[in-house]
Amino acid sequence: MKKTKKRPRHPFLTVVLVVLVGLYAYLYPDLILQKFAIICPFLEIQEIPVVQELGQYEILKKFDFTDDNSIKDWQNKAFKGLTRYWIDRKIRDISLHSKSNKTASALYYMITYNSKEYPLLSWKWHPVKFPNKKNSINLKDKDDYAIRVYVVFSKGFFTNFRCIEYAWDEFLPKGTKQASPFSDKIMQIILETGTPKEEWVVEERNIYEDYKTLFGQEPEFKVKAVAIMTDSEGTKDSSEGYVKEMKIYRTISSKNKPKKKVKYNWTFRKKQKSDGG
Repeated sequence: MKKTKKRPRHPFLTVVLVVLVGLYAYLYPDLILQKFAIICPFLEIQEIPVVQELGQYEILKKFDFTDDNSIKDWQNKAFKGLTRYWIDRKIRDISLHSKSNKTASALYYMITYNSKEYPLLSWKWHPVKFPNKKNSINLKDKDDYAIRVYVVFSKGFFTNFRCIEYAWDEFLPKGTKQASPFSDKIMQIILETGTPKEEWVVEERNIYEDYKTLFGQEPEFKVKAVAIMTDSEGTKDSSEGYVKEMKIYRTISSKNKPKKKVKYNWTFRKKQKSDGG
């Protein structure tokens, strides 16, 4: 007689058990590997933070603007012609160089996050040439800047949006807050005025608090994009500026202390020499 293979008495329970073990391993891989490391002396464990930390800050996203890769995921949105944006290596401090000649386009980066969780945005900037607004009468024509930074809040389509615009103007007083001549959904803050006295000026803004100040309420939408713009189409002139070291981050507290994840390197540990030689 041929011997028949024994089948598991409870195949359904076996499948369920395998699925549950697999699900647990998927949801809690760190716990499984940590327990396995206890019985495997050759497993070396190195803990690394989920996000990058800088002093007392936790960085969500950082743009150094020091090589072409730092802007490869940025897109140039044309409104009237294309402003040129490129990484300039010819200057001492490599940075993002923007130059407009009767053009208006914005370099933007799509990123979704909650401004209450990551409220801080910082960057360094330096205007080179302001557009000449003296011959412009229309407010829309005067809405040209050597350099400005946008934070776009949106839900669904970009028709349902709010936007904070941080600008550097030649004459408008520092601290001026006003609606954009193109839309009351865009609120402007003049952070700096006139020719820069330093090579680089550092800005740090709490976009969550700025939103509440400018729109009179908490943000309704998440941040969907940040943008940089140099334009001169309204004045029919030219403008130019530099930006570098842009960061989206928050301060570290006990409530938002960054979580840790475990990185496992499967390497043999070196044997320690005994005291006896």
